[in-house]
Amino acid sequence: MNEQYQIRSLCLSCKHNNFDGGCEAFPKLIPFQFIAGEYHAYPTPEQNNKIVYEWIDRAERKAKRKQTLAMLESFSLEKRNKHRTVQKASL
Repeated sequence: MNEQYQIRSLCLSCKHNNFDGGCEAFPKLIPFQFIAGEYHAYPTPEQNNKIVYEWIDRAERKAKRKQTLAMLESFSLEKRNKHRTVQKASL
């Protein structure tokens, strides 16, 4: 049996998504129930805020994702440069 399932998450079209596994409602990790497609219309007991799903249009989403990826890349470069500096110092 070779069945494939595709999860269609509303999180991808939410203005609060950070595109790093978390969002403004759940900074560390979005719960599976919402990744799996459940509509996040009301705050949950495990949230420390009242943020819920809000639709974002495609252009805004694309810009936000690009900004997030650039930020993650700069952190990655910064970390690599720090590591190189430490390696050179230990030689």
